[in-house]
Amino acid sequence: MSLNRVVPMLAVLLGLSIAVPVARAQTAAADEFPVNVLGSQNEVDSAVARNASGRTVIVWDDNGTIRARRFDAAGAPLDNGFVVDAAGMRPDVAIAADGGFIVTWIQPGADANARFRRYSADGLATGPASPVLVGTPARNATQTAIALDDDGRFAIATAHADPARGISTGPFLLWLVGAGIVDLLAAPMQVNVSHFDVDGRALNSATMSRASDLTFYLALQSVVGGGIEGVTPQLGGNVDVALDAFGNATVVWDSISGFGVTPLVVLGSTLGRVAGTVQVRRLRRGASQPGPEVTVDVGQSVVLQSFNPGTIAFAPPPPKPSIALRNDGRAVLAYALPFQFEIVPRPLDVGDTREIDRSLRLTTLSPTLLPQRLPTVVAEQVEAASIAVDASGNAVVAWEGPLPGPIMAQRFDAALAPLAAPVAVGSRQRTTFAPTTSPIGLGAAADGSFALSWQQRVTSPGPRRTTVRARFYTVP
Repeated sequence: MSLNRVVPMLAVLLGLSIAVPVARAQTAAADEFPVNVLGSQNEVDSAVARNASGRTVIVWDDNGTIRARRFDAAGAPLDNGFVVDAAGMRPDVAIAADGGFIVTWIQPGADANARFRRYSADGLATGPASPVLVGTPARNATQTAIALDDDGRFAIATAHADPARGISTGPFLLWLVGAGIVDLLAAPMQVNVSHFDVDGRALNSATMSRASDLTFYLALQSVVGGGIEGVTPQLGGNVDVALDAFGNATVVWDSISGFGVTPLVVLGSTLGRVAGTVQVRRLRRGASQPGPEVTVDVGQSVVLQSFNPGTIAFAPPPPKPSIALRNDGRAVLAYALPFQFEIVPRPLDVGDTREIDRSLRLTTLSPTLLPQRLPTVVAEQVEAASIAVDASGNAVVAWEGPLPGPIMAQRFDAALAPLAAPVAVGSRQRTTFAPTTSPIGLGAAADGSFALSWQQRVTSPGPRRTTVRARFYTVP
C-alpha cells in the first residue's frame, strides 16, 4: 500500500553496473507506538508512505475522519497529526522526494467517490480536496490507491461496484447482535486508473478490469423493516498502483470469478466454489487505452454455508495484492492466496473458520508484465500482505499471521531470496472477521530502512477500541 515505488532507471537504460550493498538484517529503531495521540476509539485502515531519504507519512481512518501524521527518517514525529477530511474511509498516501505528499480516500455517501488532496513537506494543504473521477464511473468507489513520482506527477487507481446490479446468494448469516440478516451480493466491478500532472489536473484515465470481474458485498438487512441498512465491500476490488520512471502506471487488483452454488437439501446448506484471481495491467501516461490484462495467479476455495440458526459461514478473504517497482522496471507482487479454504458451520464464534492453506506469495513480473518465475511461498495462513522495495531492488514484505494475528516482516533480495529471518513487529487482535482484515501500511527508503503501521485491538483499560500503531526499522 502506498509504497516508495519510483526509483531511478537511468543506470539501467545506459547499461551501467550498479553496486549492490551487502545484505543486512533489519533492526527496530524503537518500540511500537500509537500513531494517534488524540485517543480515538475506532482507528482502522492505515497506510504508510516513505521516500528515499526516509521522510514518512502515515494516514488512517479515525472513526470516519481521515487523519495524517508526519515523521522523520528515524521515526520521530514532526507534528501531532491533522485532519485531511472530516468524512472519509480507506485512505492511501504517497510521498515525493522533497517530502510533499498526496492523500487519497473514499468519501462516503450516495455516490461514494474517491478524492485526493495535495500537501507540502511541512504538512500544509496546497489545494482543495478534489474528486478523482467525475460522472458515472465515479460512483460506488470501494477502494483507492495512489503512486507519486519525484516530479510531482501521480496516478490514482480506484475500484467501483454497483450493489444494485448485484446478484444475491440469499441470506446466509443470522446477525445475533441486533435484528438483521446479512446477504452476500456478487456485483460487477470496475477498476479505473487516472493520471494527474503536478498541479493535480487529470491527464488521462482508463478502465482496467474486465466486465466479468466481481466483487462481493455484505448487505445488512433489517428483519423488522425489511430494508437494506448498509452495504460493505468484503471480497474483491482491492487495488494497488505503482509508477515507473516514465510515469506509466501499473495497476494490480483482485477479483472473484467462477462462483458456483450447489444446494445440499438434506444438510440444509449450500456448497459453493470461489476462485480469487490476481490481475495486473498497465496504462501509459497520455494513452487512451491500457495494455493487455495479465492474470498473475488464481486460487481456489470451497465455501460451505449453513442456513441453520446460530451458524455462520464466510467466503475466504481476497488476495489483497500489493505491488512495488524495482529500478530495473520489474514489478514485485505480494498477495495472500487461498487454496482449499474450508468453512465448517458451528455455533457463532471466531472458531468458525479452518484454513487448510492460505499462503503468502511473492512473484516477479518482467517490464512487459510477464511472470518470470513461479510464485515464492513465504508463509502459510496469512490474512494480509504489503511490499516495498529499496534502491537496490531488495524487498521488504509485511504480513499478518493466523489469529490473533501477529504482524511479521522479512527482507528479500532482488531474486526474492531471504536476507534475514522474519521478525515479529507487533500483535494485532482483529475485531472483525477475516474478510474485513485491515491493511498493513508499509514504506521503504533507499537504504532499506522501513516503517510499518497496523491496526490493534485494545481491551483494557477502558472500553474496547482499535488503535493504529507503528514501528520503524533500520538496516545497520
